[in-house]
Amino acid sequence: MLRVAASLALLGLGGCVLDSTLDSSGTGGRGGGGQGGSTTSFITSAGGATTTTSGSGFGGEGGQGGSPPEICGDGNRVGSEQCDDGNNLPLDGCEDCKFAAYGSCPGANPIPIVVSTGAPLTLTGNTTDAANDLPYSNGSIPNFDCDSKGDDVVFVVQTKAAGTLTIELHSMDDDFGNNGDTARLHLRTDCPTGLGSDDKIQASLAGELGCYQASGGNPFGTIKTQKWMKPGETLFIVVSGEDNADHGAFTLELGLTKCGNGVVEGLEDCDGGAMCTSGCLWANNTCGAALTGASARKVLGNHCLVLMPSAKNFYEARRACVQGGGDLASAETPVERGMLPAMPSKTWLGLQDVDHDGVWTWLSGGAATASASPWPMGLWTPGQPGGAATEPDCAYFDPTSGTVGTVTRHCQDDQDNFLCELALANP
Repeated sequence: MLRVAASLALLGLGGCVLDSTLDSSGTGGRGGGGQGGSTTSFITSAGGATTTTSGSGFGGEGGQGGSPPEICGDGNRVGSEQCDDGNNLPLDGCEDCKFAAYGSCPGANPIPIVVSTGAPLTLTGNTTDAANDLPYSNGSIPNFDCDSKGDDVVFVVQTKAAGTLTIELHSMDDDFGNNGDTARLHLRTDCPTGLGSDDKIQASLAGELGCYQASGGNPFGTIKTQKWMKPGETLFIVVSGEDNADHGAFTLELGLTKCGNGVVEGLEDCDGGAMCTSGCLWANNTCGAALTGASARKVLGNHCLVLMPSAKNFYEARRACVQGGGDLASAETPVERGMLPAMPSKTWLGLQDVDHDGVWTWLSGGAATASASPWPMGLWTPGQPGGAATEPDCAYFDPTSGTVGTVTRHCQDDQDNFLCELALANP
């Protein structure tokens, strides 16, 4: 049993040893003897020391005492080892006999999980008395319709192959509401730092890919979603509740369908054959079929750009892109920006200062520069970027001026469209 802030049982981890209880009272092994022949060897141990002897006949018993040797990768967790899963493989949650450190999540004790193809992995847990690391509330984030003030359990997930990660949460306790509909699920690129009150909302929103509310059920509330994962990509999954009193037992089921197995599954357009890229997307203007209702699709460079004609705020638009296999578009290069002048009206882009107030970056990580061609009037609309000093700001493209404007106060305004970007190739 791995113990965190909330009790958690991990099932089906493929033999990975994540036991947090260390017994330092170990005993030395007993020696065995060889029988007959001068080439026979046996090993005896006395008080932890090891001696190798050759000879004929039966060897005697070794003594007891001392701790077993600390050998990382032997499956026996002793001494300073935090874990020992019997191998030295990367990306399995236990690396160099230490719990792998993924991202920044101080105080939350994220639970490392590696998801492989095959049968889904089922995790059970309980958020009762866990830390409250994501204090979202509608009072502090206008139009962010996913209150999440309850206790949190945090998982950090990696996949060993590119493909579609399926995520299914069931709340299993009346404390999540009479029909379980007060459970919340967050997908994040990282855990925020310095939380504890709504004054820290900037930190809460940084890294937020999407928040999902449970639909009521009998007997459980349910959340289902999916995300495209690159090999070795890190995803934080947070299980929470709507209000402070919303907490309890849950199950979380994680599955992975692999891109490259010849079967079209999950968020894939294709899986092998002519015109199918290594990212399992069509290399033509039919790409990104999982994003239904698009008004335009276009392959530019190594990306598939999909224009979605649906009025949403920034957070809703990003969640929709992620659930369709991508993210809001980061128009860093002239090739990527080539589609923007054709936007019919104001369109959300993946440009924001949510991660660091006043520092504008694309969601892909690149900095926003005013001289970036082919913007006809520079990057920003005159007088922009705007925004209050302590509030997250997000940017949209305005085709009437050919420039970028901003929305302040937590990016809550709806824009007519949003532009999603999907990678045609896996790194």
